[in-house]
Amino acid sequence: MINAAVIRQTLREAFVQPALLFAIIVEVAFIGLLTFGISLDFENDILVSMKLFGREIDETLLNTFVSNLIENMVNLISALLMFLFIIGSSFLYPYMLRDPLLGITLTKPISRTSLFLSKYAGFILFIALSIILFSIAVWFILFSKSSGHVSDSVIVASISFCFEFIIVFSICSLLAMIIENASGVALLGIGIYYILGPLMANTDNVHNLVITIISLLLPPIGQLSIITKDIVILGVQSNLTLLVVSFPYVVVYLAIAIIIFNRKDLP
Repeated sequence: MINAAVIRQTLREAFVQPALLFAIIVEVAFIGLLTFGISLDFENDILVSMKLFGREIDETLLNTFVSNLIENMVNLISALLMFLFIIGSSFLYPYMLRDPLLGITLTKPISRTSLFLSKYAGFILFIALSIILFSIAVWFILFSKSSGHVSDSVIVASISFCFEFIIVFSICSLLAMIIENASGVALLGIGIYYILGPLMANTDNVHNLVITIISLLLPPIGQLSIITKDIVILGVQSNLTLLVVSFPYVVVYLAIAIIIFNRKDLP
């Protein structure tokens, strides 16, 4: 069902995608910030001082400053990376559908279903490697700077983030089969993640009929995003129930997308 050659090709295509290259630059820049811009000093497992670009933070404001810094950085990095990943993923299937060699590819011993799923798996693999390696690097730097006074929440959160993207990418994949336009897929994907997701996660909207209908058609994206951030900020473990609820959506979205792809006239 999954073709290794297609996965390798998808990895190469993803690596030269401008949005994904920029995401890697963001990750490297953040690693550089942690490496050269932050200094930590612990005594008896307690943070007693911190320097940010050589400037020491006032001891009376230290705990509040660190809490706010962690929250703001997690929100910024996660939002920016997901934004870039959605844009990068929006090009995958529309470009595949317009590829003049697509018909030739399908004359080989590979089915449309296998091609579709292999591209999906290859792109997910690229994002997972990018995020997990990034989180390991961040954890290692913090571990070194804090003399071991750091939890593994960063790595756990990266896995949760990957699950988020798997769900969002399944929606974008279905949209790509329907509208066949990369810009349209990107706009709709961003709207779903950054607008509809938070709206559905807001308990004040529980009794809104439109939001209720949308929540039946979409997985709880906003709640999953909150869980990922809470793992880092509060050290709260992920809610597996939401993942169990969300993954049937992924199966349905991909199944519908494959059905549409199998019925399309190709170049």
